[in-house]
Amino acid sequence: MTTRNGAHALVEALVAEGVETLFGIPGVDTLGVYDAFLDHPSLTAINPRHEQGAVFMADGFFRASGQIGVAVTSGGPGALNTLTAMGTAFNDSSAVLHVVNDNPAHVRRRGRGYFHDIADQKGVFRPVTD
Repeated sequence: MTTRNGAHALVEALVAEGVETLFGIPGVDTLGVYDAFLDHPSLTAINPRHEQGAVFMADGFFRASGQIGVAVTSGGPGALNTLTAMGTAFNDSSAVLHVVNDNPAHVRRRGRGYFHDIADQKGVFRPVTD
């Protein structure tokens, strides 16, 4: 049995809301979500080759089905790759949830050596999120 953590709570909340499909790229930052995902065989994961594709797929999924589109990507450069797709979904009022990690605030600073570090990742997304 897997130890429960925040990723399990997230996936269980998504399932409770009727989410059946996730779009994303498994990676070191998202392994917890994909591990929790395995506890729910009813879920389908669609893995594109690029983070931007994950969000565009989630947007298209919403437009075609009326169900929320969920994209899961790593933080830092992976998250930045999704900005165009996030902007498109935002401007067209598509229901897209982008699940992305970030490093703790006290360690964010260029040159500290943290994996996928961006100084203000949350701030970068403000113009394309509610």
